[in-house]
Amino acid sequence: MELSGKMWRFCFGWKKGFFMALSANWIEKLLVLRPWLEIGKVPERVLKAALADNPWFSEQDIARSMEALAGWLAEEQLREWLGRYPDPGLPPMRVGVIAAGNLPLVCLHDVLSVLVSGQHLWLKTARQDRALMEWLWGKWTEEVSEMRKIFHLSGQITGVEVLIATGSNNTARHIAAEYREIPLLMRKNRFSLGVIHPHTRQEELASLLEDIHSYQGLGCRNVSQVVLIGEDSKTVWEKSLRDNSKESLHPLYLERYLIERVRKQMLGEPFEDTGSLLRVPVKDLRPASMGVLHELLLPDLASWHILRQAHQDEIQCVVGEEVLFGKAQFPQLTDYADGVDTIAWLQSQQRKRPLA
Repeated sequence: MELSGKMWRFCFGWKKGFFMALSANWIEKLLVLRPWLEIGKVPERVLKAALADNPWFSEQDIARSMEALAGWLAEEQLREWLGRYPDPGLPPMRVGVIAAGNLPLVCLHDVLSVLVSGQHLWLKTARQDRALMEWLWGKWTEEVSEMRKIFHLSGQITGVEVLIATGSNNTARHIAAEYREIPLLMRKNRFSLGVIHPHTRQEELASLLEDIHSYQGLGCRNVSQVVLIGEDSKTVWEKSLRDNSKESLHPLYLERYLIERVRKQMLGEPFEDTGSLLRVPVKDLRPASMGVLHELLLPDLASWHILRQAHQDEIQCVVGEEVLFGKAQFPQLTDYADGVDTIAWLQSQQRKRPLA
């Protein structure tokens, strides 16, 4: 039977109205989290446990991470984010998430994506980032009690229908083998870089140094390589490095930087020491060790665009192009890891399930 235009408009309007109501419901639940994403709200015992679990963390790291995450939880941003996805009207799946632990609360985007897509979540926190996530889970489920029915903290991931995991390339092979019977969204090693032009301003380059040093360079969104477009850009960059200070750097980072410097000296590898970074000239894009910054000089933008396309599957983000200088560690809700839309992927897996 063909539906009349009036009937189509009625059905579409009902569906749209239902989805907006669902979005509003989730917006209310997510906004509950925002007041807790301030380091001043974290109890001292939790803060001490977080720093003990991961000696690479600092209070500054935790504060930076919470600031970035709280930025997502504004009503207008949430409404725009959720408005991208139609409600598939399908039963929820049991979704497992194996979290990374390199940054404070780094798994929160996956947590939000799984829950707002209508799934039930089993989260295995990383040992290095357990205290903060357990505390935040407690506060959230305390204020929104029904969350306990759909959001579970778990020591082991079993009985799930799909899995999302983050880890090194080596970890990825083990996880893929262990969970080979179910669909897997696996995030592997990636690196980020900055692009410097002759017209790049000094204040932008000062912010780029933040993108390099934040979280001791442990995040895949930390800049570990710069691409210099033309000889003049090298002059601009070197001027900014003269003001680079190591006073606020983490002691463990400085230790690794010194070890890397000794290693390069023993091997006779070329580098230039800034006092907090070892600048190493390279001829291609590749990730760098902690304390090392790879520098690639290219003649023009066309050369850069060709090279970027060839390495697209290895790059997490590019500062100076789609990401503003100083904002590498402040992703938006729509900045999905490895460029894979988590919610769209989950909904595609829902549609593939056989109907009961």
